[in-house]
Amino acid sequence: AKALLRDRSPDWLLLLRGDTWDEALGQWTKSGRSPQEPMVVAGYGPSPERPRLRTGTDDGVTTLGSGGAPPTTENVSFVGLAFESNGYDGSGSATAGARILRPSKHLLFEDCLFQAYHTNLVLQGVEGRHEDLRLRRCVVVDAYARHDANNGHPQGLYAFAVDGLLVEECVFDHNGWSATVPDAGPDMFCHDLYIDNGNTGVT
Repeated sequence: AKALLRDRSPDWLLLLRGDTWDEALGQWTKSGRSPQEPMVVAGYGPSPERPRLRTGTDDGVTTLGSGGAPPTTENVSFVGLAFESNGYDGSGSATAGARILRPSKHLLFEDCLFQAYHTNLVLQGVEGRHEDLRLRRCVVVDAYARHDANNGHPQGLYAFAVDGLLVEECVFDHNGWSATVPDAGPDMFCHDLYIDNGNTGVT
């Protein structure tokens, strides 16, 4: 389905609500036409359950330079999806539900679930800055890491180098630690939201 999407077009990719995929969206390389005509990845069907992506030890969706992402990713909306890290155990590589690193503009995550990654959302400008990133009505829960893994501090959301960050009507809970995983307890460096300095226009 990803291969059929046309770059710089307002195409939609729809997943059946209530179904489960043992895979990730992976490296995202395509953009929509404009802020008014975005590319959309969403669910369809009568089930009340979001389409669930169980991503194992991989990130849910990424824009990484090393993975072949274009210089910018623009005008994409991810709506009504569930990203679950069902292979991460608190050690090894630090996973993320969404890891947006290459410069981006006008990205929306709405009504999505991010659960049990090292850091559920990484919105970090690398090789440039992000512009207009919106997180609306999402559920962001249960990020954690084992301290002895030495793979960084887990967070619900980490944001850096974003110009225009909106976090609206979301639920953040139990991020940064686990009550059931050994050596993954809370400390002063673990947060639901880590809004670093270097961001502007944060709402």
